[in-house]
Amino acid sequence: MKKNLQQNIIKGFLGAVLVCAGMIFGLRLMPVDADITQEAVIVEETPRDISGEWIGMTTEDYGMYARYDYRIVIEQDGDDITGMLYLTMTNHPVETYTQTIVAGTVTGDTVFYASQEILDIENGSLDYLCLVQTTLTYEEVDGQEMLVGTWEPRADERAECDTISGRTTLTRQHDTDTNTTGE
Repeated sequence: MKKNLQQNIIKGFLGAVLVCAGMIFGLRLMPVDADITQEAVIVEETPRDISGEWIGMTTEDYGMYARYDYRIVIEQDGDDITGMLYLTMTNHPVETYTQTIVAGTVTGDTVFYASQEILDIENGSLDYLCLVQTTLTYEEVDGQEMLVGTWEPRADERAECDTISGRTTLTRQHDTDTNTTGE
């Protein structure tokens, strides 16, 4: 009985060796250009389409908590966006209005854009205005599309702008009339 057990162990060992040898031999016969590795699938997240008009408000997180009516009209090409931003300061003794070109990107549900150039100023001066960068997140609340986030001075802006920052909340407008005059 002991001899039978030893013979079965030897047979099992020899069988395992033969299987391994067969696998090695089979791999050697495989064509050199055969790809036996599994390719990684790269899934690119499609940017959310945020083209169109968005209206809301933005605030400053300092001092007298300035509030601005905020309107932006965005054009999107892939993940790149450009647009025109219209701001009106409404809780100040003198209503200030600006019109600014913005450019940025969309990555998934994250929207980033920065002021490029202030085109028009009413009741204000470039001496008191700062170019900013805005980071927003797309949200849908009760069927309403929103962009919500923060803004801060652009990294290359002058030193006196470093103390400002704020919050922005926008709602997508579905009206086809996109008045670009800001009025």
